[in-house]
Amino acid sequence: MLVRLAFAWLCPCAAAQPAPPAPVDEAVDVERGVASLGRLLSHPDPAVRDAAAEGLLALGPAVEFAYPALLDALRAGAGARETARALLERLGPRAAGLAPALASLGRSGEPGARELAVDLLGALSPCVRGAEGFLAESVTAGAEPLRRKAARALLIADPTRTAARDLLSAAVRDGTVERDVRLAAALGRAGIDSELAPWVVRALDDEQLANKRFAEEMLGHVDGRSAAAVPALLHALRSDLDSVRIAAADALGRIGSGAKGANDALVRLLAGGRAAEWFAAARALARIQPAHGATAARVLAALDDAAASLDDLAAVLAEFAPEVAARELGARLDRGDVAARLRAVDLAAALIDRAARQDEGGAGSAEELRALLNGAALAATGGQLLLRAIAAAEPAVRARALAAAAGTPSSPGRDAEIARAVLAALEDPDESVRKAALDASVRRPPAAASLAPALAKPRPGGDPALVVAEAGALSKALAASAAPGAAANGEARFTVDDLIEICVASSDFELSGFTLRDAEIDALLEAAAGADPVRARLAARALRRHDGPVTAAATARLVEALVAGPDPRRVAAADLLDARCGDGALAIAALVPALGGSAAVAAAAADSLISHGDPAARALAAALAGGPAELSRRALGTLAAMRGAARGAVPALVACAGGADPELARLAARALVAILTDGEIEARLQKLERGR
Repeated sequence: MLVRLAFAWLCPCAAAQPAPPAPVDEAVDVERGVASLGRLLSHPDPAVRDAAAEGLLALGPAVEFAYPALLDALRAGAGARETARALLERLGPRAAGLAPALASLGRSGEPGARELAVDLLGALSPCVRGAEGFLAESVTAGAEPLRRKAARALLIADPTRTAARDLLSAAVRDGTVERDVRLAAALGRAGIDSELAPWVVRALDDEQLANKRFAEEMLGHVDGRSAAAVPALLHALRSDLDSVRIAAADALGRIGSGAKGANDALVRLLAGGRAAEWFAAARALARIQPAHGATAARVLAALDDAAASLDDLAAVLAEFAPEVAARELGARLDRGDVAARLRAVDLAAALIDRAARQDEGGAGSAEELRALLNGAALAATGGQLLLRAIAAAEPAVRARALAAAAGTPSSPGRDAEIARAVLAALEDPDESVRKAALDASVRRPPAAASLAPALAKPRPGGDPALVVAEAGALSKALAASAAPGAAANGEARFTVDDLIEICVASSDFELSGFTLRDAEIDALLEAAAGADPVRARLAARALRRHDGPVTAAATARLVEALVAGPDPRRVAAADLLDARCGDGALAIAALVPALGGSAAVAAAAADSLISHGDPAARALAAALAGGPAELSRRALGTLAAMRGAARGAVPALVACAGGADPELARLAARALVAILTDGEIEARLQKLERGR
């Protein structure tokens, strides 16, 4: 319908024609309408061309049907060419399917065609599959500035292209290329060579802020490919400026095992640096030798300093292999003096607290995601260390461990163990330990009440909430009437690894979301359930970047993924089952019970249910009758967030507000206040008063 309206607006004569007597297949109708809209890009009137471009830009994945006309416009007169060019630049990576055709245009020999194709592929990068060969030709055989533009597009798409890297590296050194964030990220990912590295180090101390920022951005994206830069970075560690030393240490850590020659210099920085330098040096050492126990022990020596940040120490320990960090921390707890053991207890609690605060969305690279997973594993170790410390010989250690354990976020696997330890500590011969146990039994009422009702009365309120990553809100379908058609049902254009790479690059290059085909959704769902936890999470993250409609077939597979499997995949499935999916009833039926899952899954399910409006509100209302308490609490919170869209649930909420469970009654009353307007509340209060 959107396509027909746009076409009618652009061509009033078309709107005046009578409607055809026979119904037309919707997918065919959309394809023809988009193709017709695309042909208007070559219209002689600039206003018509601009309106056609705006209409195509709003169509989402269905814009693919206009690709042939868009290519024709690029070959037409100057006006049509500029309109098509501007449209492609605004579409960016969403127009990845045009890359091979743009390469053919560039090789056509037409005047200005190669320059135009390179410029447009630069707008599509990193999604230039099928045009890499053309860009490589332009890097080696073209003239300036065409070579630099082609190198830039190619390097953003593929950091292994050394010819492109070398050309851009030389251009940065001689100042003949515009330095911006995308170029810095591309050069950092490609690997800083021995010639560019000295320039980067000098730029860190440059009076020109633009050069300084460019160098810092480049170093923020290096990895093992930049091993040739280690000597220059070692020189930077001797700088008089702490900002330069910190940037160099951070870059050495990103290079990883290829920077082992920097160990001694980093150890010296570890010993003499201030807090920020200590953190940069310690994290770098951990990333360079993650399985080295002596390095972990050296980092843990910072516990001797009472002013050292426990959160920084927890962050650095997460960079080591979990078994190495756990072994060294356990040794410190077992063999240290009382002061050392007390600090080890505090660090164990900090590990648990930090893991509860971590958000996978903040991990921009595979290395950072691995550290996040390591931190989650260390949190389990921290819980075990606290339990061991509760049984320590020294009363001060036992009391500190009880207090620390009571302050950790709730965990189903840990709560029962802590409760048993607290019960045992209530019989401790030391008065300070007994007091700590009593305080702990009050601070963790659910566990204490379940195991020893006589010890303490639970305070009102629900279980302590874990801090988890919120499900990000995805873009809604831009054209609800445009059936996905071939855009959803065609063959996969990208492999899982391609999609993961695009997703990782999205944060580096500020890309918008991209539209997945059903086959790509299937592949990512499978990868998100794989054995490699890092790859599985990256696949789930790529899945959540989908910004197009969700077909009925894809909805069914997402529902299957939501029902069972690892949490990251379930979160991604819940995220995509919002109002854009092709079978709303099926999605809602799966989202409601998902509210009873983990906090992360429940948060994503709640967001998607809110988008479904009244049908979801009625399904949530039905779930309030006899469902599990946790699901009912989350259902009530979701209904409150829906506000006026949840009016269909008011009768069920009224019943719940008068129920026997005081907590659910309070939540239901809050939901009613959020849903009803002030006038309605006043009217109901007056009616009750008249009844009295």
